[in-house]
Amino acid sequence: MTISTILWTIGTFVLVLLHSAVGLSEINPTQVIKDEGEVFEFESANKPVTSTIRLLDRPTLEHGIVRRDTSDSGEPDLSEDNHVYYNMIIAKSHPMSTYYSSEFDRIFSAYSIRSNIKLNNGKNLALTIPLVFSFDFYGHSVKSIVLTTSGFIYVNDLTHPYLTFSQYIAPMMADFETRKSVSAIKYVEAEDAFWVRWENLFVSSNYSLGTFSFQCAIFSNGSIVFDYIKIPITMEALRSASSMLKIGLSDAFYYEVKAPGIGTVLRKIVRYHELRVPRDQIVTDGVIHLVHQPTCNQQTSCSNCTDRSRVPAFNCSWCYDLGRCSSGVDRRLQAWHDSECHYSASGTCGDGDRSIVPLGRTGTEQPPEAASRRSAGQVALGVCLGILALAAVATVAGVLLYGFRHPGSRLGAWLIEHRPSRYRERFFGASGGGASGTSGASESYKVSSENAYVNFSNT
Repeated sequence: MTISTILWTIGTFVLVLLHSAVGLSEINPTQVIKDEGEVFEFESANKPVTSTIRLLDRPTLEHGIVRRDTSDSGEPDLSEDNHVYYNMIIAKSHPMSTYYSSEFDRIFSAYSIRSNIKLNNGKNLALTIPLVFSFDFYGHSVKSIVLTTSGFIYVNDLTHPYLTFSQYIAPMMADFETRKSVSAIKYVEAEDAFWVRWENLFVSSNYSLGTFSFQCAIFSNGSIVFDYIKIPITMEALRSASSMLKIGLSDAFYYEVKAPGIGTVLRKIVRYHELRVPRDQIVTDGVIHLVHQPTCNQQTSCSNCTDRSRVPAFNCSWCYDLGRCSSGVDRRLQAWHDSECHYSASGTCGDGDRSIVPLGRTGTEQPPEAASRRSAGQVALGVCLGILALAAVATVAGVLLYGFRHPGSRLGAWLIEHRPSRYRERFFGASGGGASGTSGASESYKVSSENAYVNFSNT
């Protein structure tokens, strides 16, 4: 057992104790039925997802404008934000926004529009839609989505009551609801893109705020576009009227850990990244373009994984046991840790470029990097055990020294009574061979004891 394993076990035990002490919530995901006609309900309360496991929690990246063009009026009409997972381009009253608005109109007129009548009259409703193509979301291949009446798309095959806090694409997530004959959620699926339009959504708490209309496009290359058709109020006003308001992207991973000594499996959701679109940029005729950037989990070989020019934003490592590349934080973190890739993964390629684990490889075989890390862990464990042993010896020596220097104390009297010479006298007196041996050592012992008793009585 390595020192890292010991620390992992201790940390997990402490986390479980905290979980039981403060009552942090636990999420149990269930499998979504991939039936396009199946509409289900979800929670929309502004309740945070708590987690007792934050192994590699990445802080939320706030937007930071790195390039800005201005129109004649001096107001910004195009800005670009660089993020780790996505680059965000914001266009207002710009040819780019005009292009995407016209492209949406063209798609919805050229393709057959699909809609589910159950979504057009209700609140907190969701519909699972299998796609004819796949797209990368935070580097993960996605083949189905969940369309909701609350103005966002859930992006995972697993669902739970709190869809609004984990993995989503949100042009405008709020307390919206649809009303029959007024509202509609329409979508078009092409060979390489999915287009969806939310028309005339109402804020549940206040119908007088007006209706909201916006749309979203997801492309097979991972790019995402938000297009805002009609936004009657500012986002700050909407935030005051709605219990939740989120605009942007978010991804998370599920993690399972067994409680030590109990055997119970705790399932947690950890959100490791959230991209927030600045609210003051959301206006009528505005467009948000999110361009997917290269990630570690997209790389399929060790040479590509460790090539910084391919994934400049991350420090990627290759795990030979899994044949997988990762930055240490993605949806497959469970397998990464179960296979102990968090200490055996390497940032360089050794004997050749192996994109998969060789067939003849056994569980005891390890790359040189993994072996060196295990050896270092064993040395550290040996040093710790050696220090503990020295401390124990020093403690015993100190106790004995105190007893011999203080013979009047209880410890000193006990040491004198049980000194080695007394045991030798008893041993030889009781086990002497022959009659002479018995009358010699044994008699000497008895006389000495009797004299001690007589002398004690006469005092």
